[in-house]
Amino acid sequence: MAAPFPGTVWTVNDSAGNPVSGAQIYTYEAGTLTAKAVYTTAALTTATSNPVVCDASGRAQFFMGTGSYRFRVFDSGGVELTAYAADNISGGDDVAADLASVASASLGSGMVGHDGSLAYAAGTVGARLREVINAVDDYGAATNGTTSATAAIEAMFLDAATNGVREIFFPAGTYLLACDRTDSDYTCAVVISGLKNCVIRGTEGTKFTQNTSGAGPDEYGMFRIEKCEGLTFRDFEMDGSGIVSNGTGANRSRGFVLSNIDVNNKTTEYTPTNKRITFCNIYAHDMGGFVGTTTRATATSGAPPFHEQLRVQDCLCEDIIGQDHPVGVNYVKGIVVEGCRFLNDTSVTPMDNMAIDFSADTHQAIARNNYIRGFMFGAKCETHTGGGGGDAVRDSMRVLFENNTLEEIGLTDSLTYLGTATFGMRLSGRDVVARGNTIRARTVGVTTGGLGYGMVVTNATDAESHYLIEGNVITGTDGGINHDAPTDSAEKFTCVIRDNKISDTSSQGIIVSNGATVVDNRIYRSGGPGIEIQTPNQTFVHHNLLVDCCDTAVAAPVSATVAVFMNDTGAVGYTEVTDNIIIDTRGGSAAAYGYCLRAFATYTNPYVFRPGYSSGLATSIAFDKYVSVIGESRQLDATAVIEPRVFYVSNNPQTTSPWSGIAWRVGDRAYLQGQTAGQNDGWLCTVAGTPGTWVPFGVSQLANAYTVTNPSTDRALNVSADTTAQVAAVLGTLIADLQAASVLK
Repeated sequence: MAAPFPGTVWTVNDSAGNPVSGAQIYTYEAGTLTAKAVYTTAALTTATSNPVVCDASGRAQFFMGTGSYRFRVFDSGGVELTAYAADNISGGDDVAADLASVASASLGSGMVGHDGSLAYAAGTVGARLREVINAVDDYGAATNGTTSATAAIEAMFLDAATNGVREIFFPAGTYLLACDRTDSDYTCAVVISGLKNCVIRGTEGTKFTQNTSGAGPDEYGMFRIEKCEGLTFRDFEMDGSGIVSNGTGANRSRGFVLSNIDVNNKTTEYTPTNKRITFCNIYAHDMGGFVGTTTRATATSGAPPFHEQLRVQDCLCEDIIGQDHPVGVNYVKGIVVEGCRFLNDTSVTPMDNMAIDFSADTHQAIARNNYIRGFMFGAKCETHTGGGGGDAVRDSMRVLFENNTLEEIGLTDSLTYLGTATFGMRLSGRDVVARGNTIRARTVGVTTGGLGYGMVVTNATDAESHYLIEGNVITGTDGGINHDAPTDSAEKFTCVIRDNKISDTSSQGIIVSNGATVVDNRIYRSGGPGIEIQTPNQTFVHHNLLVDCCDTAVAAPVSATVAVFMNDTGAVGYTEVTDNIIIDTRGGSAAAYGYCLRAFATYTNPYVFRPGYSSGLATSIAFDKYVSVIGESRQLDATAVIEPRVFYVSNNPQTTSPWSGIAWRVGDRAYLQGQTAGQNDGWLCTVAGTPGTWVPFGVSQLANAYTVTNPSTDRALNVSADTTAQVAAVLGTLIADLQAASVLK
């Protein structure tokens, strides 16, 4: 029914907006051409003429009687003005009843308009009221915490999706979400499907809770979201403590599960998927997981469907100790986790969980300004093979971890978990940045912390991948940063590790391998080498500061502590180690060596070695056999001029078979470490080849009298080990040698 006109002033204008003088208004019974009277006053005693004739300004006034009317309007020449045609117009006697009616959406509040001057569009009051529903007032959801509210809430969400509801309000109270579902997986009490552009909010005192009173499983989630778009959940509490836990590894309860598949038939993908879902200012506790997505157990064709544009912001999660994690997602494009606090009780050994898990095929992911405490693992991005999509590699890519604080990460009583080292952050994807994060290990029950590595960086595929690990602080872990590239394709995998501060680790400060640039880091008090270089290939280590590193031995053949240890076993590319600063302030407990470079057995790898500054070390540089003291920067072509090399060796090159595999050059020299009085302390290569032709030179006058510290000289004094008499004897030998060579007369 159209809007009523019990008393009406008509103004008739033409299409140009000019008054139509003498316009004629005909009045009929509704839906007919039978004339129906209108009146001069509200008393309805005197009928007007029919038609009613407008004055010179196009105006006419009249009052309708009972029943409904039809109107037609003509100009003074008899031409109908169709814009003014109206039918089913209520007379004065129906207005009160129609306004009070709740029989249909077109009556009652549907008859009252609003002007649209606010943010929402013009329409009727009824339409606007239907955009906001109340779980208690409109659907009778129980709030006593003992009577299940599941059926009422699910019916409300179904109506909301059907009728375009814009806001759902849960008043203060405890809503028990008992579960009667028997889904095969990712079972949740309430399913929200097809809802769009809606805010679901509570207020202070709004809480959702669970128990096992339903017919469903002991462990289930609260809300499953599928085929939804533009939803915001905010301002309420989620308490999962009523769920039974089945022990370590159990999922326990979950807050939200976002599904892009039919959970009972995982090969069926939903279209559309979930988009623009936000979780804001929610307090979740004693659960297995807060926000997660489904995975698939069976292969599907093609790329998986993606959730898009998820946000978890300003939420507080406490004691989330299942495998689903506070935030654990797969197949998401565009997720932001920001300003949240994820807190587990530090006295509890956590299950196999972490705070943030950007898993298979998560793209454009940001975790920023979060505080994390008390987890076995901190956060990761991951690459998986398969993941519900056959044998396809599912790389997470373009991921940023920035300004997060991770404290009490790892186990309470062990450095490892089930044989696998724990980690603060694991970065295994493509194009990843970890910047400005702070990582501290657990200290409960252990002396060196309960965390394996602060950061683990790895490229699980041969795809183009680039990492930036910058400005992070790592302390109290077993190891600091472990950069492990399983492929030698360094041109496809680059990693810059710079400006990080690593302190008080049990073993290595930084481990690097292929495609790494390690520059301007500060490493304090590492139990093993401050920097360990494994299979370097296009690896650069420059301008790092290492203080009081190494109190554990490096593996044989150099059974001593080494601040920077390079083990080149199988490298195939260029390497530079230059201008690092190594300082030891511990006196007698100082590291034995600043550097140990070993096993450059094939000499196919050009490298540059320039030690830099060292202080407080027993020996600045130690070289295993086959390693050049001066290093090289050489061209691998026939015209290159290669300078003779100097080696510091542990055995006689003429009598040791491994030496025979090296292409020696004329002028190469080898010096013996650990000299014995009366034995040769060095050899000179006179004929190039394999094994080369060697002649001995220089017989030591005293055991351990010489230490090679400068590649431009044959001998140097180890003054700290020499008495005055020993110094005199050495000087006498040097003078005799010089006179024999006709240098002194």
